[in-house]
Amino acid sequence: MKKPILFTLLVGGLASLALPAVAQSTDAANPQTPELLVRGPQESGVALGSEALGSMAVPVAPMPPLPPGPLTALGNQLRERGVSPGLTLINANFRNPSTGISRGKSANYGELMFSVGLDLEKIAGLSSTELNITQVVHRPSSNTDQYLFQTGSAFTPFPVLNKATDLANFTVSHRSMDDRLKLEFGRMNLTREFMVGNMCSGCILSAQATVLNQPGISKSVWGATARYALDPYRTIGLGVLEDNPDKWQKTSGWNWGHGSSIGTIAVLNYTQRRGFEDTPLPYKLETGLFHSTSSYSDALYNTDGSSQAENSAGTPLQHNGRSGGYVQGRKVYWRGGSPGVPENLAAYGGVVLSPGAGEKYPLEAYVGTEWSGFAPSNPLAMIGSTLRFIRLSERRALFEQQTRKGYTTAMNMMTGGAVPVVDERVPRNMFLLDVHGRVGLMPGVFLEGSVQYLKNPNALIPATTERIRNGFMTSLMLVVDFGVVSGLSRMPGDKIF
Repeated sequence: MKKPILFTLLVGGLASLALPAVAQSTDAANPQTPELLVRGPQESGVALGSEALGSMAVPVAPMPPLPPGPLTALGNQLRERGVSPGLTLINANFRNPSTGISRGKSANYGELMFSVGLDLEKIAGLSSTELNITQVVHRPSSNTDQYLFQTGSAFTPFPVLNKATDLANFTVSHRSMDDRLKLEFGRMNLTREFMVGNMCSGCILSAQATVLNQPGISKSVWGATARYALDPYRTIGLGVLEDNPDKWQKTSGWNWGHGSSIGTIAVLNYTQRRGFEDTPLPYKLETGLFHSTSSYSDALYNTDGSSQAENSAGTPLQHNGRSGGYVQGRKVYWRGGSPGVPENLAAYGGVVLSPGAGEKYPLEAYVGTEWSGFAPSNPLAMIGSTLRFIRLSERRALFEQQTRKGYTTAMNMMTGGAVPVVDERVPRNMFLLDVHGRVGLMPGVFLEGSVQYLKNPNALIPATTERIRNGFMTSLMLVVDFGVVSGLSRMPGDKIF
């Protein structure tokens, strides 16, 4: 049965770059002023963008002036009245020329993201309160219902999109304690402020999908978050979200009563960051703990000790709740002397631990480096490389081996021996080497591409006639912030670092 899988595409990292943001540079002469942590006079509308109280906000340099667009005057008037609209296109094309279950396939995931932020203080007199809504239209798209089954490992849990649109965000937020404390409630997801994906281009942790079963940037569940700024550089946050896969997998998000929650997920994190205006060698850090109350099936065993792959009529062994932790960071280790955003080299890495007895993927890690700021006329230009690692549990590896053996045995009998029986051990250590680059085409528009080589990839759908081969995948992504192009919106603040 086809089952929608969590949207953890690489575009999650790009969205944090492309959508309206509120990150502002801090005043080095007065770093403890709480007001500098948050927003200026026209900074509502941050449904998916960087939050000044969130770990996504790492200002890198003074924001360059934007050329006026045809809608600049209208955008200014709307923000003065408390309305901040936005429209962003993220179009990601993926290909698997030499790896995957069915090689030589492609898919196009287009995301039109319509957002609006309403400053309810200006509109209705509700002090320090905002309403943010983001609606996603999955266009242009092709083969998004089959690509998971043509190529899909724990590295690439591509979504099966079964709706034309999705509600990505519908939240009310309130700030207090001199804007140090931000509370938010509504339809949301983890990706904005927890396990953030902007440590590098596309550092999206698969654990959000494979362990926590949480939606990515284009879908939402009920949740609430609290974030407190210890100072201009350090915050602590707590998020509590429902675990309701029926709701985000089978509806467009507006049917708020559909499905029943199977549990609750809580994430506690600490973030620390300094940009180029704060220190010669900027850095950002996020570390956190998570716990889910949802029960989950063992990676291999039934309650009677038999294998789920060999005894499909058995009752899968259930585990009550799961916990884990993660840490990830980025550090500039060399910089040149150019003004603005200087030429620099940054290193980054992260690790997620999910040590439960029945877990499928107990360890995920990544490490890499990026070079940016080398083209003064194109400050978005960047090249980099990332090595990712996922370790399967012994039970998951055996489950995939036994499932493939059972499937090929049945096919062998049905075809009179034309399909050979495959009983090949599944490696537990999987690697992905990525080389990527980005170039800005104009203010609010950039293009990014990557080539990835997968070594020992597993199969999310293991009932196949052969193991997924080592090989290459490619991606090409275009991001267009129509708000910036038209002048209707402001330039994002977390563009490079």
